[in-house]
Amino acid sequence: MLQEDRIVVYYKCGVYDATDFSGHPGGVGRLEMAAGGDLEVYWSAYTQHNRGHVVDYWLDMYKIGEVTPDTMAQVTAETFYDADAVYGNEPEPYPDLLVNTRHPLNCEGKLADRTDSFITPIGKHFVRNHNAVPEIDPEEYTLTITGEGITERVFSLQDLKTQFDIVHITTVIQCNGNRREDFHYLDGETPAFGPPHWVAGAIGNCTWTGVRLRDLLKASGLDVDAISLRTKDRPVNATQIGLLGYDHDECGNQYCCSFPFDKAIDPYGDVIVAFQMNGEDIPRPYGYPGKKTCLFQHTTTTKLSGIALVVVRDCYCCCQGLLLLLSGTAIVVVDPFAFFSNVQQCVASCPATPVQEIANIWNGSTSPTNPAKAIAIGNSTPCMLRTCR
Repeated sequence: MLQEDRIVVYYKCGVYDATDFSGHPGGVGRLEMAAGGDLEVYWSAYTQHNRGHVVDYWLDMYKIGEVTPDTMAQVTAETFYDADAVYGNEPEPYPDLLVNTRHPLNCEGKLADRTDSFITPIGKHFVRNHNAVPEIDPEEYTLTITGEGITERVFSLQDLKTQFDIVHITTVIQCNGNRREDFHYLDGETPAFGPPHWVAGAIGNCTWTGVRLRDLLKASGLDVDAISLRTKDRPVNATQIGLLGYDHDECGNQYCCSFPFDKAIDPYGDVIVAFQMNGEDIPRPYGYPGKKTCLFQHTTTTKLSGIALVVVRDCYCCCQGLLLLLSGTAIVVVDPFAFFSNVQQCVASCPATPVQEIANIWNGSTSPTNPAKAIAIGNSTPCMLRTCR
C-alpha cells in the first residue's frame, strides 16, 4: 500500500510507516518496492535484516499498528519478490573470505591471514558490492568521460589498455565501514546502523594496474597540467568528479559517488581506473572489467562494479536527482538530504589509512600479536558511524 505518498510495509502482523526512514542502506527505491508487502518475503533474500536489533530497534520506531494473522497471511500471499531474477547470476563467495551479506555480495578477510603476505592475494582481499554484480562483456565495455570543460569521449577497454600509459600502484584499501561491528551497542543502547557489519577484515593491500584518470581527462580536452600548476583556472563548475557504476538496484538506480576535482588532476594523486589486480584481470566479484577509480590515501566511495561514467561537475554524485550519501549509505532524492553535503565534503577530505601503519607490522614497530589492534586502524571513527558505508 503506497497511499498518499506514504510507504507502508508489514512484518509479522505489524504495520509500519517507513516513509521517514530516510537512511535505509538499500535506498528509498527499495523501500518503495516493498510498499504494501510483507518484509519477510524480501528479507528471505536480504538476510542481513534478520538480526534482532533491525526489528526491535530500527523498525519498531516506525510501527503504526497491527493486523490479524489472516490479513497478514493475505499480505504475504500477495507479496512477490524474485531473488533469482536479481541475484541468480552472482559469483560464488571466495572460500577464504567471511560472508557478511550474500545479497549483495560482501565478504571480509580473516584477521588470522592479514599478515601472511605483504600483498593480499585475490580471494583474500575483501569484496564490497552495493548491488548485484553486473556481468559485462569486456569487448562491449565502454567508459564515458563528460562534464564541465570536457569534450565528451567514450573509451573501450582496449582504448584504455593501448592509448595511455599503464601504471602499477601497490596500496592498502580499506572500506570506510571497517570495524563497524565494534560500535554495535557500544553505548549499551544503540545498535550499529547498516550492513555489512564488518568486523576488521575489510582491508587489504594489492597491486592495482590501470590508467591515470587525469590522462583520460586530458585526452577529453581538459588542460590538467596547466590547472595543476595554477597557470590556468579550472572550469568554474568543475569542483567534483562524479562516478556512475554499471551496477544498479532492482529499481534501476545505478550506484554513484564523487570526490574532489583537485584530487583527480593531481599528478601525484594516484587516481587510476584499474583493470588488473595483482597482475591479473580483476575478477568479477571485484568489479571487472573497469573496476573503479582508485583514490589512494583518500576517503570516499570508490567501489564501483564496472565504472560506466565519469562526470566533471559542481555537485556531489552524478545521478540526476540522486545522491549517494558518502560510502553507500543510501541512494535517495537530493532535496531531503541536502544537509549531508557538508558531511560528505568533510569525510571526503580525510586521509585514509596510511600504508605506513600496515608496514609497521612488517618492520616490528607494531606488535602483530593482536591482529585486530595492529591492522584495524584508520578512518572508521564513531562520528562516521551513521553516515559512512
